[in-house]
Amino acid sequence: MKWFFTVFVFSSFYLVSQNRGNVWAMNKLELNFNSTTNTVLSQTTDTISSQSAICNTKGDLILNYDGVTLYDNKQRVIKSNKRYGKAYNSVIFKKIGCNTKYYLFETKAIRTPNLGVPREINIVPKLYYSQYDIDDDGNVTIIEEDVQYFDTAIYSGLTAYVNDEAQKVWVIVRNGIDIFSIEVNERGPESHRISKLADPKIFKYFVDGRDQMFNVFNEVKINAEGDKIVTFIQTNNRLTLNKEFIADDGFIQILSFDKVTGEAGNLFTQTKIEKGDTVVNLFNPLLGEIRDNKLYVTIRTRYLPFGLPPEHFTYEYDLSATDIKSTENLIFKRILANVLDIQIGPDRELYILTKGQAWDTFLGKIENSSVTELVNVDGLNIEELPSFPQSYFKSNFFVKNLCFGDKIEFAADLVENAVSFNWDFGDGNISSMSIPSHMYSNSGNYTIQLQVQDSENINHTYTKQIIIKDELISTTLPKEVYICSNEGPVEIDAGLFETFLWSTGETTRKIKVKEPGVYSVIVSNKDCCTGELETLLIENQAPTIDDIEYDELDDFATIYAYGAEPLTYILDNQISQSENVFEELSFGTHNIEVVDSNGCKINTNFDVKLNIPKYFSPNGDGINDVFRIPQLRGDLDFELQIFDRHRRLIRNYKNQEISWDGTFSGQQLIPDDYWYFLRVNGQVFKGHFSKLN
Repeated sequence: MKWFFTVFVFSSFYLVSQNRGNVWAMNKLELNFNSTTNTVLSQTTDTISSQSAICNTKGDLILNYDGVTLYDNKQRVIKSNKRYGKAYNSVIFKKIGCNTKYYLFETKAIRTPNLGVPREINIVPKLYYSQYDIDDDGNVTIIEEDVQYFDTAIYSGLTAYVNDEAQKVWVIVRNGIDIFSIEVNERGPESHRISKLADPKIFKYFVDGRDQMFNVFNEVKINAEGDKIVTFIQTNNRLTLNKEFIADDGFIQILSFDKVTGEAGNLFTQTKIEKGDTVVNLFNPLLGEIRDNKLYVTIRTRYLPFGLPPEHFTYEYDLSATDIKSTENLIFKRILANVLDIQIGPDRELYILTKGQAWDTFLGKIENSSVTELVNVDGLNIEELPSFPQSYFKSNFFVKNLCFGDKIEFAADLVENAVSFNWDFGDGNISSMSIPSHMYSNSGNYTIQLQVQDSENINHTYTKQIIIKDELISTTLPKEVYICSNEGPVEIDAGLFETFLWSTGETTRKIKVKEPGVYSVIVSNKDCCTGELETLLIENQAPTIDDIEYDELDDFATIYAYGAEPLTYILDNQISQSENVFEELSFGTHNIEVVDSNGCKINTNFDVKLNIPKYFSPNGDGINDVFRIPQLRGDLDFELQIFDRHRRLIRNYKNQEISWDGTFSGQQLIPDDYWYFLRVNGQVFKGHFSKLN
């Protein structure tokens, strides 16, 4: 909720860039940069003191973080640090190549038990990141949260540089003598590089009974152009158990930075700003900002008696000078007033937050090498200004949506007084709109060219390489799925993607469905492309088996089944055929499965009985010349014994083909009755048969 108790409107014509930092929430105060001609400062009733935040390309606030609790655009809580203390530093940025996903990087430490007395404890701040998906209505989905990047203590600041051209973000942190530049691309956080700094002594930190830090964690800043890093070093700054500060002079270190490779410290490795001739008791740089090759730094100078806070001075330096120290210019100093933060805005102006006596607690601007007070913030408890990647505030030529099938949006604010635009989209299509959109008919690489004419008839030409990513296709989700009338729900599989949202509301890769109809799923992959897939669930009447006829004499079975043709008949999960007749069946129970053309199936069992002949006549006429039992075949375990009337064993068959021709020891036996004893599959059969002439 916002109410305009007091409105401060100050002229500030500027380039709108990407609008990512256009709303600053500061407790019950909001600074809004969405107007290209005026910046509006208004009082509100429900904003927080933001440590970091981000807006969408329309300039609407979508994530707001105070170092403890993360809020969405409706002030709903997304997460709260229950295991951790307040984050020391944080930064939020959009995931490269993805329009809906955002990263939060922060340095923070796990909470420690409160023993109620001052003590030295092991507070180890480390680097964590979280990833969120935000839809068009501002609803936030947690993808991953509080993931520790590496097991390295981060005792210093945190910043980020967004390199749209190289399609990567550099998250930059410092630990003692090391600067880490961490590459975050469309696949997420990946490798990191380490650059060495000077060698300050190891910091020690103490807490009081309320577990509050006494020390200020130094900052790291990178400029909008991405070629300079500034880090503020206190060589030793600690609090003894008796709450006595031991503080030595520090220095400011200026490093070059390669925004493509992430390497720091070439050209400016030895560039330092030290105490030198500065007439101060201490030279402890705390925080600062870079703008237009100018460095603005707040330095803690000395401690005052009677428990009063140390003095803070703010200096301006010219980074383009050969002797940077010689350009030192004191731009702000007030008795008992401390500088809490300096932050650049989307209007490329510098904002400063101070705290001191009631009349010296204000939000101001640094302009013309001096500080101008904008609004008194006494009583609002504002401790910091929201941080953003400076690269968001630099004039840019950017492209939104790079997936096949998307409407690609183009925008540029490279020329302030532009009067005409001529876009060439690289596929034979052009536009003269200032913010055009275009849909490509194929994926692939394209070269975008923009020509801008300004009010003085000067032409400015820019080019940019883009890649339209491939269309999302599933190899596991067919266009049609048949559900059988005799089965339960079927499982449908969207495929190998990163996120899923089915029309049923489910968010898993696979779901089970029963009712006929169209089922759709919105999927996204690691390239941050989103697409909608669908399948049609069709109810299918399962096949039926009306009858199975078994011919014992000729040993074959006929299956009578009906269903969507063609039908497939499967015997004992081994023999599959299109004919409905199976021959040479073995004794016992068999399973028959019938599958229709849509994959629906039905199965049942049937029995094959023994056909034991009552007689045989080995007379050579080709009819019943041998005694045989055709169903004793295959993998059956059986033994057949044949006896004469005197109980003499005439023949024994064990797991072998039965074919007795009526002989014993090569001689034909007399026509008579003979007895058999058969053991097969645990069953026993006894009986007799006749040998005829």
